[in-house]
Amino acid sequence: MKTLAVSLRRLLPLVMISGWLLSYTAIPAAANHRALRTDPIELEIERLKASFTATERVGQLMMVTFEGTYLDPETAIYQLIADYNIGAVVLLASNDNINGQVNTPRLVQTLTADLQQLAAQAATHTRDRETPREYVPLFIATTHAGEGQPDTQITLGTTPLPSSMALGATWNPDAARKVGQIAGTELSAMGINMLLGPALDVYQRLPNERTFDLGGHSFGGEPYWVGKMGQAYITGVHEGSQGRIAVIAQNFPGLGLADTPPDQEIPVLPRAVEE
Repeated sequence: MKTLAVSLRRLLPLVMISGWLLSYTAIPAAANHRALRTDPIELEIERLKASFTATERVGQLMMVTFEGTYLDPETAIYQLIADYNIGAVVLLASNDNINGQVNTPRLVQTLTADLQQLAAQAATHTRDRETPREYVPLFIATTHAGEGQPDTQITLGTTPLPSSMALGATWNPDAARKVGQIAGTELSAMGINMLLGPALDVYQRLPNERTFDLGGHSFGGEPYWVGKMGQAYITGVHEGSQGRIAVIAQNFPGLGLADTPPDQEIPVLPRAVEE
C-alpha cells in the first residue's frame, strides 16, 4: 500500500501529461525534440510511453465504468486493466461500486487499493517482454457534488456537503474553498485521484423557454462569480488532497441555456442569431 501511494504521487502529473501527448499535437518536430532533450518530465513520459504496445497506449486514453467490487480474472474490468492497460475507471453507486451500510469509506479505500494493485501486478507480468510495461497508476474518478445521491456517490461516512447553488448563495469564495478542502481530504484518503466536478455552468434559465434546469448544480447566474467560486472550490480540493486529485470541471459550454441534459442527447442552445 505504501509503495503504491508513493508511486501514485510521483506519477500522477506525468499520467495527465502523457494522456495529452498520446493524442495528436501540431507542435513542430524540431521544437518538440528540443523540449524532450531538456525537460525531465517529458523524458520520463517518453520512457513510459516507449514501454507500451500500441494497444496499451490506446488503453491509456480509456475511462470506463464497471459493475460491482469483484476483480477476479473473469471480470471485464480485470481484463481491461491487465490486458489493455486502460487509464481510468469511474466509481458509481448505481453500479454497486460503493456499497455497504457500515464503514463505507474503508470499503471504497479497499476497492481503490485493489484496482491499483491489479494495475501494478499487470505491469509486473509483462517482464518477459523485450520492453516490459511500466506501471502507471490508474485514475480513479467519481462525482462529489454535495446534497447526497445521485450526484455525490460516496455519502455514507463522509461529511455532508452543500450544493454548488447553496455555496454560491454565500457569495463567499472562502466558504467554497473550505468545502473543497473537505472533499479533497476525504476523497484522497479513500484513494480517489480524479474528481468529476464541480459544475461551472452559469444558471441562465429563462421563463417560458424549454431549457434544461440545472437545479442546484451551479454556483449562480453571474459568470464572474461562478468563476470565482469554482476557482476557490478547486483550489480547496487541491489543498485538501495535497495535490493528489485531478479536478475535471464540467459541463457542456452553455448548459445553462441548453434544451436537454448531455447524458440524454446532444444539447442544443435554442438561440436565434441577430443580424
